[in-house]
Amino acid sequence: MKLILCEMKKVFKGPIVWIALVIAIAVNIVQIISGSAAPVLSTDIQELKDRYAYFAGPITPEWSQRYQQEADQILTDPKYQVSEEEAESIIQQYVNEWGYTEETVRDNGALFLNEAGVTAHEKYEDVTVAANFYKYAMDFGEQMAQYYGDTYPGEKGEAFADYTLERYTYLANEYVANYNYDFGYGNIRKIMTVYPYTLGLVVLVALAPIFSSEYSRRTDALLLTSKNGKKRLAHGKLAAGLWTGVILWSIITVLNVAVIFCLYGTAGWEAFWQDWISTVAPFPWNQGIATVAAIFTSLLGTLFFVFILMLVSSISKNQFVSIIIGAVILLFPVFDFGFTGNYAVQMIYNFLPSRMMMGERIWQGFDLFYLAGAVIPYQYIAITFAVVASICTIPVTTHLFVRHQVEN
Repeated sequence: MKLILCEMKKVFKGPIVWIALVIAIAVNIVQIISGSAAPVLSTDIQELKDRYAYFAGPITPEWSQRYQQEADQILTDPKYQVSEEEAESIIQQYVNEWGYTEETVRDNGALFLNEAGVTAHEKYEDVTVAANFYKYAMDFGEQMAQYYGDTYPGEKGEAFADYTLERYTYLANEYVANYNYDFGYGNIRKIMTVYPYTLGLVVLVALAPIFSSEYSRRTDALLLTSKNGKKRLAHGKLAAGLWTGVILWSIITVLNVAVIFCLYGTAGWEAFWQDWISTVAPFPWNQGIATVAAIFTSLLGTLFFVFILMLVSSISKNQFVSIIIGAVILLFPVFDFGFTGNYAVQMIYNFLPSRMMMGERIWQGFDLFYLAGAVIPYQYIAITFAVVASICTIPVTTHLFVRHQVEN
């Protein structure tokens, strides 16, 4: 333990790690406040909570019918209608300028709402979309099953299609989705998408020199002949790097969660997770479970990067080289290049620490692997790969550090 603490003191003794940490925390807080979908003013947040609280509950046929009727009533309520003159002007504009028929325009009651009517009706738009949750699940499942059947003829395609239909049919017919305010949990997952730029860079600055700095200072030979022994010293550095990653991740994540919950509250654990646009995976999770999964995935991605970075540091003879290589590994997968839209490239990215560090990102999509006759979602394989690869770096890093010879 003394050896680990000694190595951790080396990591944190310089001001640059603390400066990087403060900058990362500041950037995250700015992102939480200015980059969120919801306004920060407490009055606006409370208004949002009250609006969602009115509609909160399980999405059932009765729930959908009730609020659809209320939305329809707004369209026909005289107090929410524009004057007859304004209505005629709107009709003529759509007919003359955009070629719609008069009947089509009159059937769209939302076009004739006054300002108060628009405000009242807007509250029901998200509810109307949410009411289609089960339909979207079934439609997406059927489309994916058809895709797998067409793309992979034979046993593999049948297995993929059966698995897909089973999972999405469960969401459509058995899973009960709940509607509620969920800005707190959503923003926790959202802030993790910038972790490669914030947390990742702090880890990079802290751990890239952990082995290579000993080489550049020509102290590795002296250290490796100390009473701690060669392997013990290497293991001490690895353990120190591991704990450093955990501590940095914890500081930033705990602060983020605390700030977000203070601003947006903790309501909405039970709200549904899929939006059927970017989040289409068939996992029967709610907002709370999805957030917990994202948090643990982010921690795993951070530690995965820690172990890869220490491996790079054990290879590099100069700490600046290890920082550059580590930065490429960290940041390259989060930039968009002409070839990154390719399916294969995106799938590879899901197996890299940067994508995992972003938490929810690897869980949002849906695709399958076929291994030994078993159908497995790619997320499970990516998580397993991160764990196994991290463990495998330990003996390799130890061997490289112990065998390194100082150049004269």
